Amino acid sequence: MAFKAIAMAGVFWLLSWGTKAQTQNSDSVLQLVYKTLTLPADSSLKVKSDHLESTDWEALAYIDISGLYDESKMQEAVGDVYRFKEGRFAIKMVDQKDPSKFGLLVNGDFKIESNVLVLSKKENPDFKIELTVIYLDENYLVIDMDSLRIFLTHTHSFFPANPE
Repeated sequence: MAFKAIAMAGVFWLLSWGTKAQTQNSDSVLQLVYKTLTLPADSSLKVKSDHLESTDWEALAYIDISGLYDESKMQEAVGDVYRFKEGRFAIKMVDQKDPSKFGLLVNGDFKIESNVLVLSKKENPDFKIELTVIYLDENYLVIDMDSLRIFLTHTHSFFPANPE
């Protein structure tokens, strides 16, 4: 857990290092994460697979935007790890009873449709999850799943997700 706290502090520091951090009335890192989480969905956004597939992504924060929300509704995520590579995805979910371990692993196929990642499983035709990409660059990813927004960054986890 100490590693995660240090990693989050480093990410938040990096976020604050941008041009906004250089202004006299700069936003706090939490405000920048909140603003990124609450960006409007842009259907013209094209997901760059080289950014998406470059490495594993770790969830750092989330917010439910289905009702009234403000910065106080933003929560720290548990550190689930997402991987998208060559048409396959893997999501390793942190074990809620022992946060030092992963519990559930979900994997399958994915395809990119404009700004939406469509997750599916050949062995289960009823399984279909759509993740709308709200923001993606070489360092950060924000996805929306039924109004739950998740802020992710690159991970250097000791437990790499394996899409196989």
